[in-house]
Amino acid sequence: MEKIYMEKNNNKESFWNKLFKNNTSIVLSFVLAIVSILSLVAVGFKQVSFAVPDIASSIQAPFVTKDVDTTKRIIGTNNRFPVDPFYTEKNIPVFCLEYNIDFQGGSTYQDGGEVTDYGLLYLTANLYPNKKLKDASGNELDYRAQTWITQTAIWIYLKKAGDAQNSNLTDEQISQIQGETSLEDGGSSAGLGATKYYESDKPIYSTFGITSLINTALTNRNKPNKSMAITKSTDAISLTADEKYYQTGLFTVTGSVSAQALGTYNGYSLSLNGAPSGTIIVGENGSIIDDLNNISPSTKFYIRIPKDKVTEEKQTITVNVNGKFNSYEGRKFVSPGDQTITTVQTKDSVVAAGTSFEIVGSPDTGMSTAQSIYFIGLIVLLSGVGIIYANVKPAKSN
Repeated sequence: MEKIYMEKNNNKESFWNKLFKNNTSIVLSFVLAIVSILSLVAVGFKQVSFAVPDIASSIQAPFVTKDVDTTKRIIGTNNRFPVDPFYTEKNIPVFCLEYNIDFQGGSTYQDGGEVTDYGLLYLTANLYPNKKLKDASGNELDYRAQTWITQTAIWIYLKKAGDAQNSNLTDEQISQIQGETSLEDGGSSAGLGATKYYESDKPIYSTFGITSLINTALTNRNKPNKSMAITKSTDAISLTADEKYYQTGLFTVTGSVSAQALGTYNGYSLSLNGAPSGTIIVGENGSIIDDLNNISPSTKFYIRIPKDKVTEEKQTITVNVNGKFNSYEGRKFVSPGDQTITTVQTKDSVVAAGTSFEIVGSPDTGMSTAQSIYFIGLIVLLSGVGIIYANVKPAKSN
């Protein structure tokens, strides 16, 4: 008995010998199956497309104008072109837009709307009282000289722009203004020995670049000085790694301020309309943005919609952003029978932008490369196992 047992045991071929003996195709199938498994481990089973991602004082209308004090009139020494300083009853300087209509003290002015002529806005933002002119020694010019320059520059600009209402300022007068070299008191000490506010032998307009300033203003009068834009990297949406949300493409918000606006873009606020409950906003790194009212200028974001809230019903989501700017803003003020006046000041303002997108049903995110490898590998693995089993299966004993 023992001898028979030992002979049977010695004649028994091992599993691995039987497997590899003259079975090259089986071996290749086995190797391919192992490679497939390793591929699955390397790329993961649930791989999806997901990137881890001093300024003019503020005027509030209505206000009352201060009586014109002609004893403070400013005139050019050479050509005698006069300008009277105009103020509100609170001594805030204002400037007139209509050369031929007299400025009246004691008039009540109402808000006449925003200054939409960006050239006029640029011009006044670069002149007194918003920007002080200085001489070659770095000393500020007398405020009366600066008042004369600002007011005459506004009149010339409006004339050249073709928007000088109620004005018959002539080309000859414009030449006189631009050729003026000195300014003096045209009121209380007018005449021989009058007080000089500015004195030179060179034209004021060329010395301080006023003609160039006017020309730049004319070039930019129809160009908006602030703008907002919002773009999205792709219209496709994808499932997040945790399979809880569908995520949009990356949104980029851009705010810009033209060189003529002399202002800053300080960020934006964000709101959504039509978004399902549970929708969240995240930054490029996937962190939730909690404060949607104060988002930094450089922040980009994704919108994530809960997976269970995406239905067969079409949903339109609107993205609203409000850019926050601090720049020069102008207002016009009007009074019946009186001339229109203006002032410019720095203030915070908002420029809106927006976009929208639709979601219908579960998005077709497609099969990723990793998922394709997994699927093919699984088929090969199962086929290989079947071949191996068929070749090594013990024969039935008789």
